[in-house]
Amino acid sequence: MRGRSSLALAVMLAISASLPTVQVCTRREVDWWGGRREPHNRGRRAENDAAALAKAEAKRQRKAAKRLASVAASTADSDGHNVSS
Repeated sequence: MRGRSSLALAVMLAISASLPTVQVCTRREVDWWGGRREPHNRGRRAENDAAALAKAEAKRQRKAAKRLASVAASTADSDGHNVSS
């Protein structure tokens, strides 16, 4: 019986050694010598950041104007006097 189990083990090892291996996950290591292969689009990135900041500022101004109009409408009565709550 021992001879058959050893033979079976040897066959399984031979088969597993001949099969291709599959990597489950790959880690992206940092190359300390500068070969990161990133595109050089720093100017475009700065343009996108500036556009996003301008859009956010415009949105803040619109919301502030809307808030101010809402507060002004809720605190003034029909005569134009402020109502104290």
